[in-house]
Amino acid sequence: MSQISFRSLADLRIPGRPDRPLTLDGKPLSVIEESTRDNNSDALELTAAIGVATVLHDWCLEALFALLDIDNWFSFTWILTLNQGAENEGKIEIGRIRNQITMGTLGKDEHWEVMMTFDISPLEDNPSGGLWVPNIKETMLGNRNVEDKAEVEKMGISFVKDLLANRRWLTGKNMRHEFFVESPNIGVDPWEDGMRMNPHWLYETLDLAKCTTCKSTAESGKSLNRLAGT
Repeated sequence: MSQISFRSLADLRIPGRPDRPLTLDGKPLSVIEESTRDNNSDALELTAAIGVATVLHDWCLEALFALLDIDNWFSFTWILTLNQGAENEGKIEIGRIRNQITMGTLGKDEHWEVMMTFDISPLEDNPSGGLWVPNIKETMLGNRNVEDKAEVEKMGISFVKDLLANRRWLTGKNMRHEFFVESPNIGVDPWEDGMRMNPHWLYETLDLAKCTTCKSTAESGKSLNRLAGT
C-alpha cells in the first residue's frame, strides 16, 4: 500500500510573531506532501488535525493561520457549499471557537449530518498548539451521540481523507467557499458565523489596487485574480 509523507512547516510563522514556532496537535506544524495526497493510506501519523491543516494550507495560507491564531481570532469558520441551489445541496464546514474545533457535513436544512468536535489542550506558551482531544459530548453521527473517543478520531480521519481525495480546497461548478472570522476588534456574533472575510486580508492592510492572491498591481483592462468563492 502506498504511504503518505509529510512536509514540515517548522519555519512558517504567523505574521508579526517571528519568535513563536507553530505547532499543531502537540507537534511541529506539518502538512501532507502534495504528491502523496491521493494515496489510500492508513498511516498512523495521519490525523484529523494534519488533514485540516493541509486543506486550509492549500486553500489559503492565511486561513491556516486563522486556525492556529487563537490570540487574534476568537473564531473562524470555513464553509464549502456543494451542489449550490440543488435539492441535494450540502455543506462541509471546519470551524474553531476559542480552543474548540468542530468539523463535519450539513444538509440543505443546515442541520449537522456528521459533526466531530475536538478540544485543543493549550500549551503554556502556545494556546493553539496542544493536542486535539476528542470531545464526545459534542460529536454526533446523525441523531446518535458518539460516546467513544477512538471513534471520534476515526471519524475525523475519514472526514479529512474525503476532503483530500476530492481536493476540497478547489472550487468547481455549483460550489462555493466562504470564510468568516470573529475577533475583539471586528466584533463577536453569538448567532452567526462571524464577519465574512477574504482570508488574504487577515494580516495586511487592504489595497484595492492589488490582487489579493498574486499581490500584483492591477493593469488597465486586466482582471484581477480573486479567491474562489469569495
